[in-house]
Amino acid sequence: MRTACGSQFLLSLKLPAEDGDALGITLRDAEYIAQKLVVPGNVDMVSFVWGSQSPTLHWHVPDAHAPRTPYAEKTARLRLAANGVPVVSLGRIVDPFEAEAILAAEQADLVGLGRALVADPSWPAKALAGESHRIRACVSCNTCWGSIARRQSLVCDANPDLATGSEMPRSPQVVTQQGRQRLVVVGGGVAGTAAAASAILEGHEVVIFHRQRDIGG
Repeated sequence: MRTACGSQFLLSLKLPAEDGDALGITLRDAEYIAQKLVVPGNVDMVSFVWGSQSPTLHWHVPDAHAPRTPYAEKTARLRLAANGVPVVSLGRIVDPFEAEAILAAEQADLVGLGRALVADPSWPAKALAGESHRIRACVSCNTCWGSIARRQSLVCDANPDLATGSEMPRSPQVVTQQGRQRLVVVGGGVAGTAAAASAILEGHEVVIFHRQRDIGG
């Protein structure tokens, strides 16, 4: 691939980390594989995949039952076997401060985001602008992963505007006094509160009916 694409083309290699199977790849095996395959100049960066097509498949996309940044320390160990090639840390990195902590501790050279960008595609821009508090956080529910597994359209519990023209930030179109409406939202979960907030920004009056005492789902 390097010969065909040239030196200016960015190549990233993804290798197995430990797969959680007694007869499978261990962390020591992963170190050996990395030492042999990660050649400076041939690849520009490397990341590692956790779990396998086994009872540890859930390691690949750790959900809310897993701790935050569960692979950061082990990725730091694999980084030492990467022959100086930049290493990407990934796996339930939700908050920019978590990402910065990984980089500051030299556990990785880059941070990879997946589900966090499904929940909020403006995650990087908000982080760079010092507006981390405005990030719509991924709750690691894996609804997105489930929709992929079922071969359905991608959905997200936290992002009701996913894959629509309303997803990216925009200035709200404030309605005129004549166009102002009184709207009712049934259900004060993540999607309901997001819909209510959008309507309020456009100038509508909104009432939320929610069964529980606290909103947010």
